[in-house]
Amino acid sequence: MNNQNPVHQSATLLPRVLTKESKHMFDAIKRFLKDEQGMQTGEYMILGTVMGAGSVGAIKTVRDGQVAKFQELSAALDTNPDGTIGGG
Repeated sequence: MNNQNPVHQSATLLPRVLTKESKHMFDAIKRFLKDEQGMQTGEYMILGTVMGAGSVGAIKTVRDGQVAKFQELSAALDTNPDGTIGGG
C-alpha cells in the first residue's frame, strides 16, 4: 500500500520529467548544429535579418525625403490672406 503524500509523490516525478525533456531538447539542438542544412538555415536567417534592417533604413530615408518635398510643395501652394498664391 502506498502511504506517500500525493504532493510529495508528484514533486518526486517532476525532476525526472524535466530531465527527460531537457535531454531530448539538448539532443535536438546538437543534431541541428551538426546538420549542414541547419547551418544553412542559420545563414538564411542572418541574411534575412540584414536585408530587413537595410530595407527599413532605405524606406525611412525615402520617407523623410518625401515628407520634406511634400511640405515644400504644400508651403508653395498655400494661399495668402490677400488671395495670392505662395508661402510666406
